[in-house]
Amino acid sequence: MPLTEGLELLQRQRVHPTQHGQVTLSRPQPLLLFGTDERHRLRLTAILGRLHQEHRHRHLRAVLGQQRLGLQAQFGQRLLGQRLDLHLLLRAGQLVAVDGVDHPLELLGQVLPLEDEESAKVVEKAFVSNGIKIHTGARAQKAVVSATGAAVSVTLSDGSETVFEAEKLLVSVGRAPNTEGIGLERLGIRMTRGYVETGDCYESSAAGVYAIGDITIQPQLAHVASKAGEIVAEHVAHVLLGSPEPHESRINPYTIPSAVYCEPELASFGLSEKKAKESGTSHAVARFPYRGIGKAVATGVPEGQVKILFTPDSGAILGASIVGAGATDTIHELLLASHAELTLEDVADMVHAHPTLSEGIMEACKAGLGKAIHI
Repeated sequence: MPLTEGLELLQRQRVHPTQHGQVTLSRPQPLLLFGTDERHRLRLTAILGRLHQEHRHRHLRAVLGQQRLGLQAQFGQRLLGQRLDLHLLLRAGQLVAVDGVDHPLELLGQVLPLEDEESAKVVEKAFVSNGIKIHTGARAQKAVVSATGAAVSVTLSDGSETVFEAEKLLVSVGRAPNTEGIGLERLGIRMTRGYVETGDCYESSAAGVYAIGDITIQPQLAHVASKAGEIVAEHVAHVLLGSPEPHESRINPYTIPSAVYCEPELASFGLSEKKAKESGTSHAVARFPYRGIGKAVATGVPEGQVKILFTPDSGAILGASIVGAGATDTIHELLLASHAELTLEDVADMVHAHPTLSEGIMEACKAGLGKAIHI
């Protein structure tokens, strides 16, 4: 059963009526819904917005958003044994290209520039080992798309120019919030570059109108939108029914896990080492390589690292980055420890089953305390 059908089934079981169509807002409460054959006027006690983003450059063959999506798509194509003739990512004037034969990859100063530099280098090394050539500081000057393929003119970091030709083209220059033409201006909702500004419990400047997901200024991740939706629902239930208020009025950005699904996986949360240095935050770093994890070696996935930022005096966990097999799952142990205000020593003292990839977290904590025995 597709995931969307499962959600619809849960809605029906809870007797929540579902209407499909294009929505426009007329006043804070009445909601106009344009379906395929009729027009509905619904009266709601609260309006919750989670509009999908539209992609720019819709005339191109395929469109991807954000750099992590580009790498994941390229990895997925290889996993399925499909040839991705030219993969192009544009971000802030930069270029990522993967050719089907030589697999050149071009982008910003590092792969996944929003992630920890050390962790990103592990991903970069894995791509290189799979025949992907890395160029940094490249800039796309022009792209020509025709019925027979595409050609992209590129200026490399050394000033030389070249042209990438391919059968298919995927371009990412970011995503635009799909907020035009739905009546937000009639409600006087404050916007920033098309994104809805929100306050406590994600309420917009129009009372009773809430916004979550990709139309708001926050990480464009499904789990972020889902949690924000829970906060709004609990708040509305409190206002209307007297139910308890949500535990938090907004998501703490430092508690949001980032997950990159390629091989190796990369996951992180909280402060990175670069951000800690830029903000002047006192910090220390604990590391442990995957080659020291028995299960990683035994299962043939020894490339990776657990990296933890913590305060030198108290051992409080400030952030973490894990790159390697299972990273998108194991990151949550450190995230929970940070949320529960556990220290490096607390995690190091906890018995971890052997052999597991989670042992790398325990070992990294011990390394940060100067107690490591397996490296």
